[in-house]
Amino acid sequence: MTKLLLDILRIFMDLLVFRAGPQDLPKSHFLLKITTIFYYLAGVFIALLDFPFSDAGLISFLDTVLLMGMISLALWVRDLTNRIPQTLSATLGSLGLLTCFSFPVIAWYATFIPIVESENNFFPSFVILIWLAWSLAILTHILRNALDINQFIAATFSIIYLISSFSLTVILFFP
Repeated sequence: MTKLLLDILRIFMDLLVFRAGPQDLPKSHFLLKITTIFYYLAGVFIALLDFPFSDAGLISFLDTVLLMGMISLALWVRDLTNRIPQTLSATLGSLGLLTCFSFPVIAWYATFIPIVESENNFFPSFVILIWLAWSLAILTHILRNALDINQFIAATFSIIYLISSFSLTVILFFP
């Protein structure tokens, strides 16, 4: 059991550096449930930096549903529904891990940068930009593998998801 968990964690780490694809994960509904909860909780912790708990939970829930819905719909349109558990597990697990790794910098930025002078914003802003680009690259990599599409189309899909997620948050939580 421990070896299986370590193997799965290694696959997620390999996904973060583009050495693995969603096809490398086991097709497991249990893994999908665990990664969904993990991604949701990582999103709650990030959202708590700027929102009250009730809003943070709703923001993360909507983002999780949007991401899962868009990927499932894309797989359904391509008649690849058998890939849904692996693709969603790969996406939610790897992006959840990346969120956890970047949390200290994002928390530092959210907590201290509004207090200090604007000239000190470069480093944390740069790190957040790298985190965002890396997240998009990981999603693009996973979608390219899962949907059997080219890099450009997968990147376009990833950007559409990102814009949709941000837009939904702005529309609902910034009147």
